[in-house]
Amino acid sequence: LSRLADHASRVAGDHRTLLETFHGVAVARLTAGDLDGAHALFERAAEGFGRVDPPESPHLANALEGLAAAKSERGDHAGARDVFRRLVALRERHRAADRLGLLQSRMNLAIAAQRSGEHEAAAAELAVVLAGYLELLPTDGADVQRARQNLAIARKATGDLAGARALEEAVLAARSHLPAGHPARMEALRNLALTLVRAEAREEAAALGPDLARGLLERHGTALLFSPREARAVARDEATRLDALLLLAEIDRRLLTVAAEVIEMRRHAATAGLGAFGSGSTDLAAAREEVLRLRAALQDAVLGEGDLPERRRRVEGLTLARDRALARLRELAGEQGSDRPALDPAAIARDLPPNTAAAGFLRYERYRTDGGEFAGEPAFLALVTT
Repeated sequence: LSRLADHASRVAGDHRTLLETFHGVAVARLTAGDLDGAHALFERAAEGFGRVDPPESPHLANALEGLAAAKSERGDHAGARDVFRRLVALRERHRAADRLGLLQSRMNLAIAAQRSGEHEAAAAELAVVLAGYLELLPTDGADVQRARQNLAIARKATGDLAGARALEEAVLAARSHLPAGHPARMEALRNLALTLVRAEAREEAAALGPDLARGLLERHGTALLFSPREARAVARDEATRLDALLLLAEIDRRLLTVAAEVIEMRRHAATAGLGAFGSGSTDLAAAREEVLRLRAALQDAVLGEGDLPERRRRVEGLTLARDRALARLRELAGEQGSDRPALDPAAIARDLPPNTAAAGFLRYERYRTDGGEFAGEPAFLALVTT
């Protein structure tokens, strides 16, 4: 694709196929972390589609969204804000045809403004976006929850902790039906817990700890069904939620035991792989193939083209389907004796040779409130078995 884009860049004119090639390679480069290369191609595609397409063109909108994303990833949040302002102005002219697309662009504009330090303006814009979503979508919809959480972040930045708490409680209520280990549910728990700690409601924050711990154990148990590379990615993705659990364990020491189990589960997950399952049972093999199929479909949906709101809904649907398939695979594996082991520090200690000990250390961010500031400081957790 990169060679094709390099060749296309030497061709004069704004041929649609060339512009679509620029956009496709820009998406790939952005995903691969080539921010400068992605930025240049998104810019070229946006300029070209701006000349050959009408203002309401989805190709132009996608190119502008990609350009803004590349600017944001490069740290140019003011530049991303300006691109989103242009996109919002274009979509305002055709709001009746694509109200959801306009709301998404306005939310992206608000997030860019928030990252540029314009907290009051971002909060005002996000309040409008949330009201629009609530008018068009079910109150428990994913877009509604994203708008609520983004507005909560903006309100925290303005010092409105009570308003942020109410929004995050609504997000958690809407996501309470999800499996314990679903990332969206755990992130809702984490966000609310950190807000409660910041608001000095420490006991209420600690009460969320068991649910967060249960989700982390389930999530890392699911990772045992992945390849080692994917399992390590899961562990990396869950690091901030583990940090939150460790913070809550400082409030309620009873959570330290389950935190230690999560840490051991993280280590174990990185050594296990999906290939270990499915060799001895037709049902197990079919369940494994279904997991693999849904993971491939999810990847295609994430990287695919098309209308952004529709693509997002497809990604959400496939994510839930993949999680259900993983739960079914884990259930079948357990029935046949292949379930993840229960990791217990005491059991680990009993298996060690006499007069030996094992120690593990985890670096994490411990959050403190000091004079109104809410910042992390380096801390370590030691897990010792003797």
